[in-house]
Amino acid sequence: MAVDPRTAEQLVAVFRAKLLLRGAKSIIGIGRIFRIMDDDNSKSLNFNEFSKGCKESKLDMPVDDVRKLFAAFDINRDGSI
Repeated sequence: MAVDPRTAEQLVAVFRAKLLLRGAKSIIGIGRIFRIMDDDNSKSLNFNEFSKGCKESKLDMPVDDVRKLFAAFDINRDGSI
């Protein structure tokens, strides 16, 4: 099994760059994308919502990278961001 050498910080930079390419030019734009991902309107994202949102936004990230990125955002480890 190959180990992905990218760190969480690198994945956050990739995620940010991809969001910029998709039109999220500011924190307001990123917030809009996150609100679209929030299927249950809970004001937070679980992994399934985040993963689905990444796919629907055509961010083209492997699921292992999406998991690592979600873990980096889930600071308090409660399963939501």
